[in-house]
Order: sequence, then structure tokens, then C-alpha cells
Amino acid sequence: GALGKQVQLAMDVRVQAVVEEELHKAVQDLQALGGVGIVVDVHTGEILALASDPDFDPNQVGASSYNAQYNRAVAGRYELGSVMKMFTVAMALDSHTTTLDTLFDCAHPYVIGTRTIHDLHSAGRSLTVAEVFTHSSNVGAARIGALAGRDTVMRYFRSFGLFQAAPVELLESARPQLPAKWTESDMASVVFGHGISMSPLALTHGAIALFNGGESVPLTIRKADPKNPPKRVRVLSPQTSELMLQLMRRNVIEGTGKRADAPGLSVGGKTGTGEKPEHGGIARHKVMASFASVFPTEGPLNAPRYFVLISIDEPNSALGPVTAVTTAAPVAGRVIDRIAPFLGVPRRPVQPMQQPIAGPPAEELGGGVDQ
Repeated sequence: GALGKQVQLAMDVRVQAVVEEELHKAVQDLQALGGVGIVVDVHTGEILALASDPDFDPNQVGASSYNAQYNRAVAGRYELGSVMKMFTVAMALDSHTTTLDTLFDCAHPYVIGTRTIHDLHSAGRSLTVAEVFTHSSNVGAARIGALAGRDTVMRYFRSFGLFQAAPVELLESARPQLPAKWTESDMASVVFGHGISMSPLALTHGAIALFNGGESVPLTIRKADPKNPPKRVRVLSPQTSELMLQLMRRNVIEGTGKRADAPGLSVGGKTGTGEKPEHGGIARHKVMASFASVFPTEGPLNAPRYFVLISIDEPNSALGPVTAVTTAAPVAGRVIDRIAPFLGVPRRPVQPMQQPIAGPPAEELGGGVDQ
């Protein structure tokens, strides 16, 4: 704004402090390169917390490393892995290509030309769309994308904002790196979260539309002005948004997100473990492990609701599994548990889930790789 004019930020210093503290502790414990933590109000697009670890003292920039100065949340671009399946499933349900109960063959690898897509842990059977989500099946996601077709996938992904830099007042907001040709093979990769690199903030912008009733809204670091609301664009039906909230919750109860649960806050979430490219191949042990979460999932669509993204950049594989299940999900759970009181989200008795989904979840690392 003009000189001397105060700009009120949306940031909640209490929420920011929790995110920074939990993220820093996790990066240290996991001996990771760094990490990202983001908390956004899904209805207003207000960024309540934005953290990139390691951090630096802005008064002594010269004393800090490039690693510390690099804003992973806004300027970094990563293959974020299976968190992208949120968009794939939302697209399929909203376009009426599938229902939650549509079955897809996940017993056999998915073959496209010379390429074969495997699941790390094959379910050995057909899975419903809901199960593809909670098992995080790459084969299932690729088949869902193929059934919807390239035009539908691209139309929806574009409308979610996934092909652009996150709309926000920060100049370093990075544009995604997209496939050059969008071949059938590229398409199959993108729908399960590979072959497309984006900033954690761009993913956040796309995701809030899935959980706020279906409207794309720009992100903002300023406090929202009720008299001057941003332009909202409907990208999903309210019914699809409702289903996505239920699926995210179900994944925390029975799927890959169990370790993110926080008592009484009906947390929903999706894991994603994206491998990093290296020397023309990929580095199995170098990953960006992310957990995308939303809470509370219960209550009406217009109830207060928050999106939380935690990403851990290259957790040390020598210490144990580097997947999002064990690295990013528990951090998200601790953050949500601590920030709920500041955001005025009450704890409620846990509601049992209707129609449980059978079968153990698989973690999704490596399934996208040609084998």
C-alpha cells in the first residue's frame, strides 16, 4: 500500500509460532534438508501461517545459507506425489465419470505403450474409487484419469488453478512445471502426482476449493475485507466438496493418514511422497514427503474450516521409512491439535464412520516408477 499506510496481515502469530516450532522440531528429528508448513482459511483464502524451515534472520541475511534463505513454500517446486489424487478423485466425481463405488482393476499393473505403472503394494483386487483414495493406488488413479479422458482432466486441473502460480501478493510465487506434450503417459503420471512440479502454496490454492464448497478463491497474506471480497469461481458442485471432506476423513480413520488424527477435531488428510529427480533418473531415497489436511471435516459446508499442509524435504532415509505416513502426517496432527483452540474450533465427540472401507492401506512411494 501507500507509504505510512498500515497493512493488516491475515497471519495469526500464535498459529505461525506453532507451525514454525513443530516444523523445525520435525526437520531436526528427521535430519531433513528443510520443510514447509502452511495454514489457510478455506473460505477466505487468508494465509494464517506460512513457514519454510530452515529460517534466517532478515536483519542478517548475509550470515545465512542459501538453503535457509530459500522459501520452499512459495518459490520451491516439487513433485508432491499422491496428494494430487485429491484433485483426480474430485474431478472424476464432479464430472460424473465415476461414483465413489465405481470399481477399477488394481490387481494388474497399468500398461501404456512401453510403460508399466505398478502399485508398491498391489491390492490384488479391484478397488472402488473410495478405496483407490485410501489405499493411494497409482494404478487406480491412472485408470480413473484414463476413463475421464485428457480433456476433462485438463479442464478441471486448470480450473483448480494447478497450471498457474499461486495467486497471492508474494512476488516469488512459482509457476508449476508441466509436461511438455500431455501424452497419455504424461496424463497417467499427473493424476497420481508425478510429472508435474509445483510450489506447496500452489497446491494449497488448488486444494481449498475442494473443501470450501467448491469455489476457487485467491490466497491472501492480508486480512480479508468483508466489504471487498475477492472474485470466487465455482469449480466443483457443493456435493462433490462434501464427498471430498468425507473421503479425507475416511483416509485418516482407515487409510494412510491415521497418524494425523487429533482427538475430537475430525481431521481429514492425504499423504504424498514424491521422489526427486537425480542424474536423469530418480532418487528413491530423496523425497518430498507431504501431508495435506483439512479440519474439521464435519459440520455444514460453510462452517469454519482450515487447510494445513506439511511437507518434509528429504527426510534422512538412514533413520527409517521416509514416506509421508511416518514423517509428515504426525507433524500435521500435532499442529492441528495445538492450533484448534486459537482458531476457535471446538472438540466434538468422535462420530463413527458409515460403511467402513475394507483392506489395509498401502503407502504410495515408488509406484509411479517404470519398472
